[in-house]
Amino acid sequence: MDNTGGLGGIRFLNLKLQGQYDLVGNGNWGFFFYRGAHDVTMCNLDMDSFDLAVDNESGSGTTAVNVNIKLTGSKITNSRVMGYLVSSLNADISYNHWDGNGSSTVFDHTIYVG
Repeated sequence: MDNTGGLGGIRFLNLKLQGQYDLVGNGNWGFFFYRGAHDVTMCNLDMDSFDLAVDNESGSGTTAVNVNIKLTGSKITNSRVMGYLVSSLNADISYNHWDGNGSSTVFDHTIYVG
């Protein structure tokens, strides 16, 4: 993706994704959207054991903002750091099941909206 519009119009449906904890911190992420990603739907996913299940990160400065990223009807469990980190326009997080996400660290949450 570049900073002029990013990738969009993608649907991820009916997937079971199994992460694996990485004790040295190499990044065990499920999805990472940035630089103007748009019109993405994630629906009926079963995601387990990621460090960060979904990172919907909008840019700053000259980087395009993510728009219309939707997570619905999914099950996000046992994410070591966060289930969903989001900072974008028109994000839709609805009808999901969350369990065992985050840690005792003050910045780790099931959902972190910035």
